Amino acid sequence: MPQAFLSHSSKDKRIVHKVLDALKKSLVKAWIYDREIAGGEGLLEAVTAGLSQSQYCVAFLSTNYLTSSWCMDELQWAYSLYQNGKLRLLPVLLDEREQLRLENLPAPRQAFVDLLLRQIKYVAFDRYDEDKSIAAILKEFWANEFVQFEPIKIETIDGVTVQLIKYGLNAKSLPSNFLQEWQFDIEEFIATDKTDGKPIQLDLPVAFSGVAINWLITYLTIPFKNRRTVFVYNQNTQDYVCVFSLPHDKMLGKTLKVK
Repeated sequence: MPQAFLSHSSKDKRIVHKVLDALKKSLVKAWIYDREIAGGEGLLEAVTAGLSQSQYCVAFLSTNYLTSSWCMDELQWAYSLYQNGKLRLLPVLLDEREQLRLENLPAPRQAFVDLLLRQIKYVAFDRYDEDKSIAAILKEFWANEFVQFEPIKIETIDGVTVQLIKYGLNAKSLPSNFLQEWQFDIEEFIATDKTDGKPIQLDLPVAFSGVAINWLITYLTIPFKNRRTVFVYNQNTQDYVCVFSLPHDKMLGKTLKVK
């Protein structure tokens, strides 16, 4: 799965961290400098590496962001990579465009931001409906990916509480060499103990729901064998079938009816 670099002002970090958590629950690798940089590591070197290793940059534009020389340098680095076809750039307007007061910026910066907003589709963030705005960011992020994941949800299906992982396809079919090209390893999201903050938790079964491509389901579920009890949605019968079970769960073959 491609990595997302989150470019933002630290003054906006509450909202940015909510988006970060939503991305991680959607099985997206996300890079953010105030969580990733170890003490003593050079900020410039770390941010440059973070951008160069990412396939997406989500830039959270606000008055705070546009008046920060550091943030604007990040945005210009990202835009340069975008122009060279090395990065997808997704601007998110945390303030309404009129509130950004572009006319108060130095002329070169004003011209750059105006060009960027005319050239690239952006998401307008509604601070009064953050969940809807975060969903819009995720939708735009996934628009160019063959396989798309929704944020993991904890749900109870037919009396069994599971971690529900829903995925969809953004194409009628997948290329035959898809797995050779797909930059995704679900292992990176599976918690290994109770203190691990990865989104796929330790104690609950996992349920997959999505378009039934056998080899894709196999690819996604095999890493869970002997580590989690796993259910897979059966579109024909509209229920979930247990394909892997931990010994103490004793659920292999059990079906969960969807009401």
